[in-house]
Amino acid sequence: MGKKIFWNPFVYLSAEDGVILFRKKGVEVRYPSTNKPLDENIMSTMDYLRYCLERQDWQLDWHRDQLEEESRRRREELAQAKALAQPALRLLTGGKDNEEKEENE
Repeated sequence: MGKKIFWNPFVYLSAEDGVILFRKKGVEVRYPSTNKPLDENIMSTMDYLRYCLERQDWQLDWHRDQLEEESRRRREELAQAKALAQPALRLLTGGKDNEEKEENE
């Protein structure tokens, strides 16, 4: 295993590991630095993720979709709350009131 370049209580990374770092100033994609051949699927996935993170239009689309979903969810919750808040009483015909009306006629 190579020299440790990062540590936290759960993960040890070396120069042979690839990683996507989310920092205050942005995102960094670090590819493994090794002389060994790298798995093409892993490299392709990292390239795709890096490309996605660079696409501002994709990020805007995703954020817009998230806002629309949250708005739809809130509208549904409000509609459900209104439906529950409305009284569920209805007038039933018959009973004593109906008997008294028939006697008076």
